[in-house]
Amino acid sequence: NERRFVKSIITNLKAGKRAPCSSGAQLRDFMHANDVGAAFAALLLSDVTGPVNIASGKALTLAEIAATIGELMERPDLIGLGDLPNRPGEPARIVADIERLAIEVGFRPSASLKTRLVDCIENTA
Repeated sequence: NERRFVKSIITNLKAGKRAPCSSGAQLRDFMHANDVGAAFAALLLSDVTGPVNIASGKALTLAEIAATIGELMERPDLIGLGDLPNRPGEPARIVADIERLAIEVGFRPSASLKTRLVDCIENTA
C-alpha cells in the first residue's frame, strides 16, 4: 500500500521527491512481513498456548526509521520530518511485549531491521 509509512518514503525517494512525514517522535514496533510469517510458523510448530505477541519488541521513532531509509537511499535531504501534522489522537508509543515469543517460542527475526529495509528498497518499484 503506497500510503504505508515505509513504502511511501521509499516511493517518494525513488522518484526524487520529498517524503513528507509528521514530527517522527512517535515510537513504533516495526517487523518485516517475512519475519511476521516466520514468527507465526514458529508459534504454530511450538507447544505454546495462549496469547503471544508477534512483533519485534523494539521501540524506534518514526524519525529513526525515516532517517535510516534516507541514508540507505543516499537521500537524507528528502526526508521531510515535520512536513505533516501528527494525527490527532495518535498514540505516542506502540510497542509489544515479546517475552513469550522470544523465550517460550524461541523466535528471533532472521535479519536486522536495516537489512529488511534494504529488502524493501530493492523490491519497491
